[in-house]
Amino acid sequence: MYWPRLAVQHEDSGAHGRAVMIRMGNLKYTMRYYEKDELYDLDQDPDEMHNEIDNPVYAEQIETMKMQLLNWYQETADWIPNRKDIR
Repeated sequence: MYWPRLAVQHEDSGAHGRAVMIRMGNLKYTMRYYEKDELYDLDQDPDEMHNEIDNPVYAEQIETMKMQLLNWYQETADWIPNRKDIR
């Protein structure tokens, strides 16, 4: 199988945007590696046209979602490499 994205996503060129998303109720938060983070209030903006990431009204919710993402990564990211370290 040919997957060009697989080769590109391991480069740090910015060509492949790395991101993770979490949704809590009506809020959708996307944390991006190369671009600016995004936050949308889907009740007020179902088409996701107005990024509310800099709106201080949502600061507490953004922090909560960031912590939930961090907790999720800590709970799920423990893995054993599939090749032996030559050190």
